[in-house]
Amino acid sequence: MDKSVFSYLDKKYRYLNNYIRTINKYLFTDPKRAIEQERNYVENLTQEIAKLEGYGLLNSMTQFERLRKLECEGVLNHNIQKSFHMVRVLETKAAFSDIRGQIEAALSINRNIHAITSWFVKSYIYPKYVIVSYNNPILQQGKVYAIDNDGIIDIMKKQHNDSLTEKNKLKDEVIMQNKNDKEIDSTEFFLDSIFN
Repeated sequence: MDKSVFSYLDKKYRYLNNYIRTINKYLFTDPKRAIEQERNYVENLTQEIAKLEGYGLLNSMTQFERLRKLECEGVLNHNIQKSFHMVRVLETKAAFSDIRGQIEAALSINRNIHAITSWFVKSYIYPKYVIVSYNNPILQQGKVYAIDNDGIIDIMKKQHNDSLTEKNKLKDEVIMQNKNDKEIDSTEFFLDSIFN
């Protein structure tokens, strides 16, 4: 069985894993509390990245300023930048949502945290780590949640479909970029043959 991406945090970053445990505990029962813990997790992880990259002074900045600096320095790739940005957007959205919207936001943030943590583990802890797809949390039978199980399952299905749509869009963008790169290469080859 694959090791959970979060288990790689246990040795040096146990306190981050404590956030994950709390998030998992409250994800469906108290999504507002889970979102607070998700925000704390992401901010602390960002501070750890800043320290590892030699930008310890970034810890006195806001999360927005820290992320901007890490982006400008090329530390974060496009997908990870997008995941960090989505966490911030979803936190704000959840503040004005009903309980269903909060659960939806908490699950989306959870998915982004998985992507960010996978990148962090591969980049800073275990370069041989093979990134595995995110799996939705499992509902426990007999447990009382903030909304009924069917509502939660509907949210998960919607997010899964949205994720597939996003993957297809990214795939199309990569295909288009590769096509453009090939056109540029053939143009350069043509120009080289004319001028050389």
